[in-house]
Amino acid sequence: MKPKTQEQLLLELEDLRARLDEAEDTLRAIRSGEVDALVVSGVGGEQVYTLKGADHSYRVLIEDMNEGALMTTSDGVILYSNRCFAEMIKTPLERVVGSMISTWIVPDSQDILQVLLLQDDTETRRHGQITLLASDGALVPGHLSTNILQMEETRDLFGLVVTDLSQSQRNMALAVSEKLAQQSLAASSQSRRALLSVIEDQKRAEDELRNLAADLKRSNTELEQFAYVASHDLQEPLRMISSYTTLLEKRYKDKLDQDANDFIGIVVDGANRMQKMINALLVYSRTTRDHSPLQRVDCNAVIEDVKRNLQLSIQESGAIIQADPLPTIVGYPVLLLGLFQNVMSNSIKFQQGTKPLVAITVQKNNTHWIFSVKDNGIGIDPQYFDTIFIIFQRLHPIDEFPGTGIGLSICKNIVERHGGTIWVESEPHNGTTLYFTISSQLKEQ
Repeated sequence: MKPKTQEQLLLELEDLRARLDEAEDTLRAIRSGEVDALVVSGVGGEQVYTLKGADHSYRVLIEDMNEGALMTTSDGVILYSNRCFAEMIKTPLERVVGSMISTWIVPDSQDILQVLLLQDDTETRRHGQITLLASDGALVPGHLSTNILQMEETRDLFGLVVTDLSQSQRNMALAVSEKLAQQSLAASSQSRRALLSVIEDQKRAEDELRNLAADLKRSNTELEQFAYVASHDLQEPLRMISSYTTLLEKRYKDKLDQDANDFIGIVVDGANRMQKMINALLVYSRTTRDHSPLQRVDCNAVIEDVKRNLQLSIQESGAIIQADPLPTIVGYPVLLLGLFQNVMSNSIKFQQGTKPLVAITVQKNNTHWIFSVKDNGIGIDPQYFDTIFIIFQRLHPIDEFPGTGIGLSICKNIVERHGGTIWVESEPHNGTTLYFTISSQLKEQ
């Protein structure tokens, strides 16, 4: 071969320089996205992928899409990307083109991506939900659709469309939130109506309770007035009847026939019983009207006073009184004396031929002292547990067990004045235990 001249060499060199400049311009345009081609560096050197037949109008349409549009190799190299996808992953377009699609997919979605980019004969179009990883670390929920593209003079390529689901999910969350808010509002409205109904019912109940309390107070006042007036007003004529019947008995007993003697005896006995009942009414009235101040009361001293008051009954019956150490409580001294005396006298009186045994105990809970008075007497049938606390209610004939039938009514009244309750446990012929509570929260005045 004939050696080239210097002039020829210079011309070839100039041509090579021009072609190099042109190639560099082309590569620059390809890399910047100005042309539909891509240069990818690989083991065999740089390869140029050109997108032949790409019409300018289609290019403009793809660039204006609200979805990300990509073209990748089967290996996942991005040959083309529109600006929408670059904005999704917050990355400059020149960095997106030429990168691997897997770079912008979170690890948990990599398996899904591999399935979507799988080349087989089953189907050419696939789609699934993936999560994109933006360059700033943000996660972008997306929907990825893939389609295998068969293009001349190129190996198989993939067309990808990526839809940003962030706004969709936000809209869905907003819709759910609005629905929940509506449900909450409806529930709140329903609750408000229910609450208003409850408040109205409570107000009506409170009004009824106030009315009942007023009626009860009025009834108690009337009862107190009746008991006080009746007992006082009856005292004088009753004393007259008692005096004259006693005088009649002294002067004419055994001077008339037996019927007259019986009649005089009945009148005298009736007058005496009436006197006792009036006195009992006076005691009952005093328990409701007593306005003496609350004081500290030593219950041990009260029991000793009761023993002295019942000394004759204790001696005649041979009764044994046992009492645990009792507390000092706040209460009305006179009323508490009456309470223990009534209960203990019943335990001594209601016997069945045995020596009375009376045991008094006490314990304390959070708010009350709980007293018990247990005896070995005749007992009470459970069906009469409520009846025995009603005024003048008797369970036995007066000739069998004397009394007015008002004692336990007085006890109930006294206990309630001390913020407590009273009840009984008993069986016929098996003794009786009377329980009553006294509030431990009463304050000394």
